[in-house]
Amino acid sequence: MNFELESKTCPVTGASAGIGTGIARVMAREGVRLAILARRKEPMEALASEIEAETGHRPQIAAACRPGP
Repeated sequence: MNFELESKTCPVTGASAGIGTGIARVMAREGVRLAILARRKEPMEALASEIEAETGHRPQIAAACRPGP
């Protein structure tokens, strides 16, 4: 599929699992520059490495903190 998104930038939230991970992978394959955001940094690091290996471009990573009580 070609969504004509090459060289666009896209933030993807919830990128440490599930739908967010899937969206990040599809967008990366379309040539989108990514910024991925989630609370858990380790899964995002793994995803970023996977995307980099496949596309040659590493997403920016932002770990969000949990709000206090």
